[in-house]
Parts: sequence; structure tokens; C-alpha cells
Amino acid sequence: GEGTSVKILSPPPGTTLAMELHGMGRVAVHLEVLICNFESQSGSLGVFTNDGESKLQEVWNVRSGRRNVTVLNDLPGSKASPSMIEALEKGFGVDCNIEVSLLDAGYEIGASASVLLRLISRHIPRADAAVHLNARTHKPVIYLMNTEKESVVPDLVSESSDFVQLVWGPVEPTMPGRIWAPGCTVNEGWNHLYWHVRNGDRHYTY
Repeated sequence: GEGTSVKILSPPPGTTLAMELHGMGRVAVHLEVLICNFESQSGSLGVFTNDGESKLQEVWNVRSGRRNVTVLNDLPGSKASPSMIEALEKGFGVDCNIEVSLLDAGYEIGASASVLLRLISRHIPRADAAVHLNARTHKPVIYLMNTEKESVVPDLVSESSDFVQLVWGPVEPTMPGRIWAPGCTVNEGWNHLYWHVRNGDRHYTY
């Protein structure tokens, strides 16, 4: 149009972002906006959330054209549900509504724009229609061990816990739940264990 306005080019409305929500308090959202017919010397771009009244941030020295903006948006804590992990297994998600407006000396001018995003946990199981969504398929606890030699610790594997051991010594382990990384340092071993669990198909609380 011919008037002053702002438009959100990316992400598009209704975008679903799959990420690890459990334990997160804040998420960064990258916006690409298009500003039209705005040449104010004291102008800024206001970024709001929820009802459009809560200002997240203000970007100064904006002019007509494309602009990239990174928005830090707070997420509801675990008090939003009795059990965060249980909520994630049921398909828990967070709606994130972001609104951008052009400001001149603190007053909104022109047409604003908004985008509604849906944040979900990437660990949500894609359950079969015949499977009840309340069924708990994940164990809450995983024990990690980083040692030179393979160890036998049967008590750490139970109905509520898993166990993974990384062995960095020269002798290859033979039992299930072991990772062999000969010659790695202790720090490398912990990083290897972390990413092994993080990239797996289970979500652990501890």
C-alpha cells in the first residue's frame, strides 16, 4: 500500500517450530520484516507479545526496507502443568504470538503486523491412533558413566531408568548400553554421552 506499514516476511503465519522445550525458559525467534514508507528520524520498531501490550524490545534507527530482528520470548515454566514431561508426551505446545509496530516518538503509526507460532517438543512421540496418548513410554532417568573399563551395574537399569556407559580404554566393551571411544579425553567422553542421549528417541527428566 501507499501508507506507512510493516509486514512480517518470515517466519510465515502458522509456522510450527519443533524444539526441545523441556527446561527452557526463553526462546529466540528470528524475524524478517519489511518496512514501508517510514523515514522518521526518531522512529523505531516495537516488538510485542501476547495481547500486544507487553513490549519485548524496541529496535531503533529503522528505515524503509527489509530488516532482520531477533526476539527473545519467555516461555511458561513447568508450573503451567502438573508435570512438564507428561504434558510433552501428550503433545504439549506453546503458542507464541509476536506483533511488530512502527513507533514515532513512542506512538504507534501505520499498519502493524503479527505472526502466530506454535512451539512443540521435538521429542513428542508420533503415536499410532490406536495407542492411548496417556501411555508413558519413556523412562524419566538415565545414568551416564565415563570410564576406562567396562563396568557391571545392573541396579542402574530398571523400569524407571536407563544406563549408558562410555569406555575410552583400549578394550572394546561387549555388553549392551556401552559406547566405545578409545583414546578420547574425559571431557570428550562426556560430550559424546550428552549428544548420544540428546539425539536419541527418548526424553529424560534427569
